[in-house]
Amino acid sequence: VKTASARAASKLRGASSGRSRPACPAVLYRTGVGDAEFHLLAPRLEISYPTAQKFGKRQPAKPMARLRVDVQRTCEYYVYNVFCLFALIGSAAFSSWPVPRDEVAGRISILLTIQLTFVATKFLIDDKLPKVRYTTVVGGYINAVILFNSLFIFSVSAGAVVDSASADFSAYVALLLLWAMLHVWLLRKHWRA
Repeated sequence: VKTASARAASKLRGASSGRSRPACPAVLYRTGVGDAEFHLLAPRLEISYPTAQKFGKRQPAKPMARLRVDVQRTCEYYVYNVFCLFALIGSAAFSSWPVPRDEVAGRISILLTIQLTFVATKFLIDDKLPKVRYTTVVGGYINAVILFNSLFIFSVSAGAVVDSASADFSAYVALLLLWAMLHVWLLRKHWRA
């Protein structure tokens, strides 16, 4: 004999397994900053039958039900308007390599212009990013790209001191590998989420 709560639980379990209902639609949620779009994932109902200690005897207590609904933020906005934009601007840093090695001011002016573009773009999109206490993938990527460009500026400055064509080429190859590793990390982080 099924009780009403057991019947409700079996109905919800059947619905959450995906057999009787299609995937949940996207939900538009209004935040203080703007709108955020989330996808609802499969809801789960957990029912427990705790026992209570009363007068030294274990007696069944009222059943407890917990409904858990997982949501996932859609990321298309961030992929197209943040990641791609910062990747294109960051790739422009490699345009300083064809500038002759002895024209350090020309190379650094290109890289500083790109750095200022990063900072200005970060301030522009800062109100579109979620305000959370932890570092999000978007925030981590933006900070990594700014750090990468700072390393680029440092390598050009250090290359002026060393004044070696092979050291200059090695620094650019190392930075190119670092740039590729950053984007491999980003893709792995994105596909894991």
